[in-house]
Amino acid sequence: MDNTLKRTITGAAIVGIIVVSLLFSEFIFIPVMLFVMLVCLAEFYKMTMPGRFKAAKGLAVLASLVMFMTTYAHVSFGISTKLMLLSVIPLVVIMIAGLYIHDADEFDSVAYLFTSQVYIAIPFSLTNLLVFDDFGNFNGMLLLGFFIIVWASDVGAFLFGMTFGQKNGHKLFPSISPKKSWEGLWGGLFTAIVAGVVLKLLGVFAFPWWAAVVLTLILFVFSVFGDLVESKLKRHFDIKDSGKILPGHGGMLDRFDGALLAFPAGTIFLIVFNFI
Repeated sequence: MDNTLKRTITGAAIVGIIVVSLLFSEFIFIPVMLFVMLVCLAEFYKMTMPGRFKAAKGLAVLASLVMFMTTYAHVSFGISTKLMLLSVIPLVVIMIAGLYIHDADEFDSVAYLFTSQVYIAIPFSLTNLLVFDDFGNFNGMLLLGFFIIVWASDVGAFLFGMTFGQKNGHKLFPSISPKKSWEGLWGGLFTAIVAGVVLKLLGVFAFPWWAAVVLTLILFVFSVFGDLVESKLKRHFDIKDSGKILPGHGGMLDRFDGALLAFPAGTIFLIVFNFI
């Protein structure tokens, strides 16, 4: 099958699953987010510390699950935020266990395990804050808006980059991602702003215009940085894709890299200005 067709089919499937999970029920959303988070963690560990410290990886995954589920329990059922501290226990065990691992890479590995919590577990856990209101009612429209901005940015960057940035384009970050161009960046910004305006007009972004514009810009900027961060990681470890689970796209991290930085940044903005 042609790679472009594979990418199109896989991309449509991803969008469909995300949309269904956000529009219908928290009992679809939670398993989908957990699955994506776990695959991202697995790809990150395979990339950074292949074949090493399986028990420690298991503890880090446990910490991620506890963090996600306690955040969900807090916003959905009103359970105390103190329970979130339980996610710290497996991480403390990892630190102590590191003292007994006689391996040249032990400290690097411990650092990667902690990085996975900040880079992957926290962003996915924070999505719970975007889909539940103060009364624990599920509404996935705001998070869907976040996804749409990131997707629009990706599509715009790809189309404008292919059209204007291939032959005589100006490279954005050639040392990290040679194919990315400034032309693609501006194209992504344009499509992100268009998407943001549409989302505001439809009432998905139910806050003032200035906030909708700022949120759109935050999501765009940090999605670009998220893409570059993952590209830097892959270049450092000399791999092309983070995995092979998505035909034509590579790994789960390759598809959610922008969201991993964009979603926390957007969530923090909304919290600071009391919009959620």
